[in-house]
Amino acid sequence: MPKQSPGDDSTQPEHRASGLRRLRSDPGSRKDRRGGGSALSASRLKRQVEPIASLGIRRWPAQKTRPIRNILILVTLLGPVLGLGIAVITIPAGPTDEVLSAGDGGDEDARPGANEIGARVTLLNPDLSRGEVTARVVLEPGSDLIVGSDQTLTRTIRVLFNDIAGRTQTVFETGSTIDPISGTLQLSGSRLTRYPVDSYKAQLVLLVQKEVDPGEGQAIEGDREFEPVPIVATVRSSLSDLRVSSTSPGDGGGDVLAADFDLERPRTVVAFAIALMALAWLLALGCVALAWGVLVQAREIPFWCWGFYAGVLFALPQLRNGLPGSPPFGSLIDWSIYYWALGMVAVSLLALILAGNLALRAAVSDPQPDHPADAEGESGDDAPTR
Repeated sequence: MPKQSPGDDSTQPEHRASGLRRLRSDPGSRKDRRGGGSALSASRLKRQVEPIASLGIRRWPAQKTRPIRNILILVTLLGPVLGLGIAVITIPAGPTDEVLSAGDGGDEDARPGANEIGARVTLLNPDLSRGEVTARVVLEPGSDLIVGSDQTLTRTIRVLFNDIAGRTQTVFETGSTIDPISGTLQLSGSRLTRYPVDSYKAQLVLLVQKEVDPGEGQAIEGDREFEPVPIVATVRSSLSDLRVSSTSPGDGGGDVLAADFDLERPRTVVAFAIALMALAWLLALGCVALAWGVLVQAREIPFWCWGFYAGVLFALPQLRNGLPGSPPFGSLIDWSIYYWALGMVAVSLLALILAGNLALRAAVSDPQPDHPADAEGESGDDAPTR
């Protein structure tokens, strides 16, 4: 029998057939491995999506869902109408809120007497960061103090006002008209960084005097003398972010308007700020719980968690900036809630990213066989047969 040379191809069909039979019978073949990987990926995706889709909630019975459905329908239909009615009743129609009335018949529509002067004081333009609020004073002299249709003064009028900007005295000479006066009041008691529980105090002192008439035909000698004029005053507030209340004016016989004001946040603003703070804290706790389940309890990372983390991380500053009153950074709400919430979300996200990178580097640096049967098959092919 002739000796077969090493390069002879007569035995190649036989080897190919045996290799084909081994590929078909071997469960660790490349085709089976590819199919097993696809099935494994599909099962992982199913385990990730199925809890989100079903949430493990069973169908409620009809007798339980019917009253809840009716309540939701009523809230949907009647909620806006009820809210509009409450707003119309509780929100004043005028641009300002009346805080205080002083003097005989102190009212916005009341006219001062012949020898009196009407004062309409409006609080506006608060600057809480600087601790100031503007007070605008509009004076209306009585009939004995003005003459003619142009309402020129028959006496010199002097107005004393506790303006911290320095204009504490304003004099209107005889024959002139009285223009509105604006002054700045000092706020005390709190500061803006204590938002939303900040409250302030302000004091108003207003004194109107007229020149003493020396008598007909007599000249004024030396310094002019002034005497107080009774004031019929109305104090109103035009502050949208603060609610103003006042105590009764001090004893001055109607000649001096002295009042103390308390400025505080409306209850609706405080409730809204607390609700946003609670929402920010719950979102941060949700991010921490998700990271805990992945890193500590070795659960698979949900595919939706990255978008969730990014959304929460960018939503928290927007929630904070949406607070009414625009509190500065470093306020009480930041140290109590928002700094901690942002830190917890950021640390959780960075921990997941770091864990994912470490796992990926470990998988790349230490590759493993695709299927345990591959290693067993290869060792079994090389093992000698008995």
